Amino acid sequence: MEQRSVIQNTFGEWKLHVDEVLDRVRSIADARSLDALILSRSTSIAWATGGLSPRIDRTADSDPVWLIVSRDSAVLVTNVVEAERLSSESRAGVAHFSSLVTVPWSPSTAYAEVCMQLCGNRFGIDRPGLGGVDVSDDLIAERLSLTGFAQSEIRCLGGDVTEAVETSARSWSPGEVDREIAARLCFKLEKRGIEPTVILVGGDERVRSFRHPVAVGESIGEYLMLVVVGMRKGLHVATTRFVSSRKLAVSERRRFFELAVIQSMVVSRATPGSSYGTVYGALDEAYRAVGHAGDWREHFQGGPIGYQQREFELSPDDQTSRWYGQVVKSGDAVAFNPSFSGGFKVEDTYLVGSTVIECVTRSDSWPLIEAGEAFSVAGVLEI
Repeated sequence: MEQRSVIQNTFGEWKLHVDEVLDRVRSIADARSLDALILSRSTSIAWATGGLSPRIDRTADSDPVWLIVSRDSAVLVTNVVEAERLSSESRAGVAHFSSLVTVPWSPSTAYAEVCMQLCGNRFGIDRPGLGGVDVSDDLIAERLSLTGFAQSEIRCLGGDVTEAVETSARSWSPGEVDREIAARLCFKLEKRGIEPTVILVGGDERVRSFRHPVAVGESIGEYLMLVVVGMRKGLHVATTRFVSSRKLAVSERRRFFELAVIQSMVVSRATPGSSYGTVYGALDEAYRAVGHAGDWREHFQGGPIGYQQREFELSPDDQTSRWYGQVVKSGDAVAFNPSFSGGFKVEDTYLVGSTVIECVTRSDSWPLIEAGEAFSVAGVLEI
């Protein structure tokens, strides 16, 4: 399978994205009667700047670039170490903002001190502990519906992640060590500019025994599972694929079909205007419908995805959560992963449209399980 080329958005489309996001951020400030908002988390910065600067420390929650958004300005703040690189490699992008302010790399409070000086008396911030009003959840709610720019990016990301996962799966030789498979998969992702934020490669009895069989250096001879959450420009997609070196038993096919039915029932409820409570209610109904009532309690089921591998966690029981009543909008991305014990799971990423739901990690070259009218999910590749 040939590597597909990355479709690049134009600079004009990037600017439209940034302007739309800044308008959304300002709407939060207005609703909270705040003078400005400070964005400091990697998730917030990736969203607000359209992935202007790749992360340096992939484990860090805080970004080396912060952003202060007021009613009439959007000021970038970075340290002396990163300022020259940012100005040189992202010159046009930086110029789209009001200004770039440089702070010393030490003391560690330098960012917060400068930002607070520029913010006015009442400000919001995307993390607790630095004063101001915590607007973390407000920002998540605003970014759930992806801009046109971000929708284009996540489609392309989904295609590239799927290609990397499926080519890695197809090249598996029974008996190969899980870490070798993981290394090959990571190489394919990194080559496409994708950070693998989650990689699970496991097989045989470990897949049947554990929901998260991380690679430990064991050979896989019969049954392989690959799970990836990949990130590029701050956006994430998630997908899972299985390969078997033997013909599946009828009972195993039945389990995967039941999961496909669950996926179909849940995703079909994620339509504009419905609530996420309704969607997760469908999850409970779906497990009941296939004879596995309550089995969703055995494993996290996924949900909205975008600038985090899941933007929030929710279950059918969380009826007091603020996210239970959150309205699904066109542009939301979701990744549900229903599963059964014993090594059965389906997972893909979907983009909610005004009239259709699009799977951005679908591949017509992979075996599909038909699970209802015009709905199919990835099945098991038997080699």
